[in-house]
Amino acid sequence: MHRRHFAALAAAAVIVPPTPLRAAKPLKITKITATEVRGIVTGKGLVLPWDPKQEPQDTRDYVIVQIFTDQGIVGTTMDGDYKLPKGIAAEALKHAEPYFIGKDPFDVALHDAQFFQKVKAPVRLFFLDIALWDIIGKALGQPLYRVWGAYTSKVQPYAATVHFIKTAQQRVDDALKFYELGFRAIKLRLHKLTIPEDLEMPRKVIDAVRGKMDVMVDANHAGKRKTDPPPVWDVERSKRTALALEEMSLFWLEEPLPRHDFDGLAPPAPYSNACTSPAVKATSASPTSSAIAPNAATAISSPTPCSPAPSPLSAKSQPWPKPSASPSAPITARAASAC
Repeated sequence: MHRRHFAALAAAAVIVPPTPLRAAKPLKITKITATEVRGIVTGKGLVLPWDPKQEPQDTRDYVIVQIFTDQGIVGTTMDGDYKLPKGIAAEALKHAEPYFIGKDPFDVALHDAQFFQKVKAPVRLFFLDIALWDIIGKALGQPLYRVWGAYTSKVQPYAATVHFIKTAQQRVDDALKFYELGFRAIKLRLHKLTIPEDLEMPRKVIDAVRGKMDVMVDANHAGKRKTDPPPVWDVERSKRTALALEEMSLFWLEEPLPRHDFDGLAPPAPYSNACTSPAVKATSASPTSSAIAPNAATAISSPTPCSPAPSPLSAKSQPWPKPSASPSAPITARAASAC
């Protein structure tokens, strides 16, 4: 696919408002297409700190999937990474077509149980769920934020830092720079061997921004194993870190433990009001609902206060001021930084 065609297709999926096609009868999936687009230039020199090969990531690959229905409604989704597996489009179709053809896209819970939780494949398939929701929103003539019960069409952005190697002072400088660019929140990453070393960075950044920005941290432990190189957090370290961060009025703590360690994630509620978000890459609705049931999460990757109840954290987190952008410009939830 030519890059201009890719850009047009992606823009159509994101920008064009849903047409209010209210189905009089159940929808039926009739066709699925998948297209690979490779080598889209994203910038130069980004080295992901969690990449064991430490190779610069200058381009991204994408696979675009469209799900067609018998009433003319089409759902679009895509998956992307710095290097997607070869043949991912054919592999996705190989598993999706036998299951989804003839099915009603509205049966999302059934599809989660029968497809996303059961089908084993050498490539990621969970992104197909987005196409189902795209169909649902278009069929109802409503944007999905309203289907899901949200009350506003805008969310505030935050600057997500990446590299582990920067010093606390460098992150202070970054935070002040992001503030001048219009951001009112920043996410830091904790990757030191000891708790005192980890706490130095958020403490200095919070002191520097003086309440003008919300500060969040990500421990990046959603996919960690006990046998991985240190640091590897356990429940005790997660607890002690959460308590210390709460005293700083930190906005949230993300991925303090592996994403499926629901028993380990649950204890922070009694001993800390700090917001916890278990993972940003849950593969379907089931892990999310499993996390909510035992109170293992107070936030599901949301840039809003995690609890309506007064707490040292939520009480000091005031509504974020609008970033310095055009009033008509779309506001996204996250802005990744190569810093």
